[in-house]
Amino acid sequence: MSIIYLRTQRTTKKLHQIELFIKKDDAEGKDFYYIGKMITDFDSKEQTQIPNEKGQMLPVVNIQFDIEPPVPQNLYNYLEGA
Repeated sequence: MSIIYLRTQRTTKKLHQIELFIKKDDAEGKDFYYIGKMITDFDSKEQTQIPNEKGQMLPVVNIQFDIEPPVPQNLYNYLEGA
């Protein structure tokens, strides 16, 4: 499964609404599944570092999101290949 497309829409000057679309596999055609709105869990933010292709450490911020509405279990299982 791969995340293919995120659509953002500015809802205020500083807040963006992010909508998540997923495509399971290129072999399945051009269809995307609308998953829902991603809601930022600001308490989860964590600053860390990751190496780039030259081994240099780059600063990044990890943030977790909740999805509204929750993904139906049968769709989740299908996308995960269960």
